[in-house]
Amino acid sequence: MSAGLGLSIGDIRTGMIYVGNLIEALQESGRASAAYRELSTSFRWGRCKDGDVARFRAQLERHTSSILLQLSAVRTSNTTSIGKEQDAIQELLLEQQPVVARMDSGVAENNQLLSSVAEQQTQIMAALTQSMRQMQGMLQVQQEIPP
Repeated sequence: MSAGLGLSIGDIRTGMIYVGNLIEALQESGRASAAYRELSTSFRWGRCKDGDVARFRAQLERHTSSILLQLSAVRTSNTTSIGKEQDAIQELLLEQQPVVARMDSGVAENNQLLSSVAEQQTQIMAALTQSMRQMQGMLQVQQEIPP
């Protein structure tokens, strides 16, 4: 049986035995710490129980499947809530369309009124300018009349 990295169970087991022997040698020489002793114990445990790797792998696969199922449920829930939010937004947009249409109409009407006012202002300014010229003309005529 081959693991994901191209190593067989036998290779892994041999590696565990090798590390276990190394740790035992370090312990015998008195230089091993408590961490090495703990590691040695776990490697010895791994060497002694051949079926544990298969059981651990099966348990890991079940756990992974459970996590993936939960993630799928969360995604489905999120997708459903996003869909509901989009529906609510769409409904609000539909409700607001008449208001927006009235506002557009009002803006167009205001633009027409402003154009009309601007045109009237131009006409009034032209009339005032003409009146001022006429008054200036009359003042000149009055000044030319002797007292």
